[in-house]
Amino acid sequence: MKIKNWIKTRLRRALNLPELEEQIQQISTLTKSLVESQNSDYKINEYSGKFLMELDYPPSRDYRPRWGYTHPLHQGLIDIFSKNYHEHCEIFHSLVKLQPFLLKINPQFSHEHPGEPGWVGGPINAIDTALLYYFVSELKPRTYLEIGSGVTTLFAARAKRDHNLATRIVSIDPEPRAAVDAVCDEVIRAGLETTDLSVFFNLEPGDIVFMDGSHRSFMNSDVTVFMLDVLPKLKPGVVIHFHDIVLPYDYPEMFSDWYWNEQYILAAYLLGAGDKVKILMPSRFMSDSSEFKQAIEPILQNWQGSPDVWLSGGSLWFTHVG
Repeated sequence: MKIKNWIKTRLRRALNLPELEEQIQQISTLTKSLVESQNSDYKINEYSGKFLMELDYPPSRDYRPRWGYTHPLHQGLIDIFSKNYHEHCEIFHSLVKLQPFLLKINPQFSHEHPGEPGWVGGPINAIDTALLYYFVSELKPRTYLEIGSGVTTLFAARAKRDHNLATRIVSIDPEPRAAVDAVCDEVIRAGLETTDLSVFFNLEPGDIVFMDGSHRSFMNSDVTVFMLDVLPKLKPGVVIHFHDIVLPYDYPEMFSDWYWNEQYILAAYLLGAGDKVKILMPSRFMSDSSEFKQAIEPILQNWQGSPDVWLSGGSLWFTHVG
């Protein structure tokens, strides 16, 4: 046994295994430290009993996207989104007219430049922020009201500044993802569910409501409150913008552990509303069109960032009519 251990030790030294094992241990320790740090930042594995829910029944026996990707898109939503197809194309062409303004915006968003938007680096893609800039500059809203603030607030403020608008920017968000207070006219640092909702019912046609909250409908969550207590009561002509909506696709499979469900409620609302709702821009649906690519190409010719950031949308714009 002693001879066997002696041979083993000699072989490890010959292969320099002690040093290799030490390096592996250092890497393992560093990796563990990084994982623990990220878990702390995102509160992963924080089982306080407050946010953890063990499902007593599986949400699906086939838990994967139902529409799009490897399956057909939702035909009822395609029919709704196709009604104003040519108007959607005209909006894309209008982006080209805004090119002199758009190209002056920083390619990269950075927290080191507070108050300034950027195309890349925030939790929203370039085509959707360009559309936000377009709608603010085109509609010239008296009020722009956000639920969920950050880079989008800065784009709205940039459009307001570039076009000398009198728009009043209102931010409802307990924890904005960027320093936005300086560009807002009113800040409500609370959740929508604890906010006085009368602010919505004073909005007039042409005003904009931007919903980009938790994306989850639970008891008294922001999505539940907005869908049941706000959206049906907005005046006709008030423009509504939902972000992170990929209809007529299902959420992508990479979202499966996020348990977002907002767009399912929104889809049911649109399918039931019929002609009482007019779709102004379904950006994910339109991103597949040749007209979109043709309209964006002139901007991309002078674009200093990656062109890929422009080529898919994830927002939905609409209004009530009648």
